[in-house]
Amino acid sequence: MIDAYKQVLVGQYPLPDSDDQNLLHDESITSAARKAGRTENDGAEAGKAKDSAQNANVQNPDLLEYGTRQAVIEEYDVEDGQGRRTGAIIKGQKCSVHMSVRFLQDIEAPIFAFTIKNIKGVEITGTNTMVEKAFLQPVKKGEVKHITFTQKIDLQGGEYLLSLGVTGYEKENFVVYHRLYDVLNITVISDKDTVGYYDMNSEITVR
Repeated sequence: MIDAYKQVLVGQYPLPDSDDQNLLHDESITSAARKAGRTENDGAEAGKAKDSAQNANVQNPDLLEYGTRQAVIEEYDVEDGQGRRTGAIIKGQKCSVHMSVRFLQDIEAPIFAFTIKNIKGVEITGTNTMVEKAFLQPVKKGEVKHITFTQKIDLQGGEYLLSLGVTGYEKENFVVYHRLYDVLNITVISDKDTVGYYDMNSEITVR
C-alpha cells in the first residue's frame, strides 16, 4: 500500500477509468495515506497527554521557536476528516489543525494563528482567530485554551510546512507570545494538480 502512496506523490499511480471516481474512493490509497500518516498514537499509553515528542515523525527538526512565552503552545497536531492524527491529507478532504495553549499571565486579547507554506518557502495560506472573528476575549493566568481550525484542503499535491502561533497587541505594540515556525510537515496527496498553488475546483461546461 505504501508503494501506491509513493506512486501518487510522484504522479505515477494509475487513475480510475470512471469520471466519478478519484483517490477518495481508492481504498488502497486511503489505507496507504492512513499508514503513512500514522504517528504518535502507536504505542502511546491510553490517556497520556499529547506532546511534541509524539509528533516526532512529522515534526520538522529545523523548526524555529521564539516568543516572550507569556503564553506557551504545549500540544499540537493535524487530524484528518475522521479524527485520526496524521501527516498525510488527501486533497479535497477536510482536516483540522489543533493546538493547546497555556497562559502564564493574564493576556487581554490573544490571537491564535496558523500558516502553511511550501518547501520553497512561499507562504501559501493561513488565518487567525482575529481575522475570523472567532475569539476576542481576555484570558487569565493558568488557563489552557484548546484551538481547532477545520478546513478543506484544496492545495496542490506535495510537501508543506505548518507554523503555529499565539500573538496579541499590548496597547499598540504587536507581541509574539509563542511561535513555532515550520513545526510540522504535511503531505497533500492528489490525483489532479492544476495551475498554481490552489485548486479552484471549477465546474466546466462546453456547449
